[in-house]
Amino acid sequence: MPIGIQSRMQTAHTARSAAGEDDRALVARIIGGDSAAFEILMRRHNGALFRTARAILRDDADAEDALQEAYLAAYRNLGAFRGDARLSTWLTRIVINQAADDGGTPVQFPDIFMDDVVVQVTDGHNLVGNSNFEGAFTDGWTGGGASVIISSTIAKSGTHSLSVTGRTTTTVGPSYAMPIGAAEYNVVFNALHTGASMHGLVLQSTYTCLGATTTVAVPITTVANLAGNTWTQLGGTVALPPPDAPAGCQLTDAAVSVRQAETGTCGGGVECPDLFVDDVTITLKQ
Repeated sequence: MPIGIQSRMQTAHTARSAAGEDDRALVARIIGGDSAAFEILMRRHNGALFRTARAILRDDADAEDALQEAYLAAYRNLGAFRGDARLSTWLTRIVINQAADDGGTPVQFPDIFMDDVVVQVTDGHNLVGNSNFEGAFTDGWTGGGASVIISSTIAKSGTHSLSVTGRTTTTVGPSYAMPIGAAEYNVVFNALHTGASMHGLVLQSTYTCLGATTTVAVPITTVANLAGNTWTQLGGTVALPPPDAPAGCQLTDAAVSVRQAETGTCGGGVECPDLFVDDVTITLKQ
């Protein structure tokens, strides 16, 4: 049993450092024996999971008991989590099953279908809902396998920014998932690297057409020879899919990211500093 289940203790430092860590990274740490990571996972999902158990059992104490048993079941079976669904969904199913076993009313899971969904976004609306990261959310952001965290030590404005640390290649950095409908966007990223040497930074889009592999598009813009710990603004216009995409391209994935201009594997003379972004705006081009 993880220490976190009994102690419910977590240092402020660990909580801050893991604020932006995604669920899959936490699962990997837990499977590796990091009990503090399980405490973080519980804190992240506890409110929603308790409400689920309470809705079924209609008693706070019974819901708490069911939730504790569900956490134990989840901990024992984390190795079976494949990542093809959100971790919150996987945990919720465990809680629902446990609550039903404890005398609650079983919940049915019918299939749900959607088609021809249209989301209307007005011109000028920033698609990045937490553009200056003051809300400490990382929704929509990935780091290409590196850690994505909210920083409270470096910021362009306010007190927070988003950073990608532990990069193993120069071609990964803060990446924001874009809508997959065909559109043209105005994009602005304020970016910074913490390197001891000068580095170039690139604002880059990538896209994937149905049935094809991911394509790295022509850079939106590049800033060369940027000193460490110096904010610079990267901006421009990007069409997704781009004009040179294969005819009839149906997007299944698209993103805009900041990366190093240099190419190579980190180490062995190639410096890969942490990359930070702040005050990000992505709007539909009028």
